Formats: sequence, C-alpha cells, structure tokens
Amino acid sequence: MRAVLASAAVCLAAGCSGRGAPCKAGMLGECGFGLYCKTPELSNEGTCVCIRLEPSLDAGDDCIVDTCDVCRDGLVCMRATGACAPPRSQPAGAACTTSDDCVPGLVCGVGTCEPPGSRDEGDPCTTNDNCMAGLRCDLPLDPGHCRAPIEGELCHDAEDCAPGMTCNGGYAPPECHPPQPSGGYCVAPDDCATTTCLPGPRVCS
Repeated sequence: MRAVLASAAVCLAAGCSGRGAPCKAGMLGECGFGLYCKTPELSNEGTCVCIRLEPSLDAGDDCIVDTCDVCRDGLVCMRATGACAPPRSQPAGAACTTSDDCVPGLVCGVGTCEPPGSRDEGDPCTTNDNCMAGLRCDLPLDPGHCRAPIEGELCHDAEDCAPGMTCNGGYAPPECHPPQPSGGYCVAPDDCATTTCLPGPRVCS
C-alpha cells in the first residue's frame, strides 16, 4: 500500500492531474497514477477518471486526495493528515484544511480545528469565523490577520463591515459605510439613515 501511495505522490508532485481534473486525449502521463483521460465522443477534451474505483482503505489508512485511493463508505481522505477518517471528526487542536474536517461547533483556523471567534486582532486567520466579534479576516492574504474593518473598505456583505455599517452596493465595487444621509449612495433601505433608498437614482431620500 505504501508503495502505491508513494507512486501516486511522485506523480502528483511531478504535475500529473488528479481525479476529476480536466485533460486532453493523447497526452501521456497527464493524469495521475491509476487514472486515464475519459473524453466524450468527437472531443479531445476530457476528465481524469479512475481505471478502477474500489473503496478499500480503512480508518487510519494512508491516502492521497484526488487519487484513486478510495476510503471505505463513511470515510473521507483528510488532506491535512493524509489518512482516511470519518467526516467532521477532527477535534480541537487537530490538523485541518477546511472547517468540514472539524467536529461540529469548531472551525478550521490556520491549520488546526478551534472554536469560532478564538483569534484576537493581529492574529493569523483564514476566515472571518476565526476572529473575535467585531473583527474580520483581511483576505485574500494567505493567511490573513484579524483586524477591525474600516469605513470605505471593500466588502461582499454586512459581515465584512464593522457593527453599525452596511455593505453599500451603491458604490462600485461595494464598500463599508454607515447609513447614509439624504443624497448618499444606496441600493437597499438599510444603506440610508432614513431607511428610504430611491431605486431610480439609487440615492437616499
């Protein structure tokens, strides 16, 4: 088993595509160990699929994500640990790559499972869930750092902004701002101190 995993690891390290990755017919070695390029009829564009897919790995067995080393039903290959385990089974302090690795109630911090809101201003983070209330993770830095959002900062939704601010889509792109006075930009009533946004000019009344 370890020899098979080592062969797959060498292939992935050399740039072979993993299971589900796009590929082109006739490109030898493009797909990883145990894979071939499956293409639709009359097309040379396809997808790397397993030559044979038989779940055979038990909990704790070594595995490599995106290869044909398949964990038995009810198990997943944990990217952070390289072993088969039940989904959402990593306890606090255990290695993780996403919050889906961690037991319910925990989130994935910078490589380990932890309670949400554990990180103070200036601490490294990967999502807003890592940061204490009122702080956000300054993504797309990798890792980001928890800090207080400021007015005029770009945002996707109100959770990216400080308490008392909205993610105002009247700006292009949207920015964090407190509710605007009459004449201020808006797209929603909450963007305005008067809670009235005129839809035509997109300004607060």
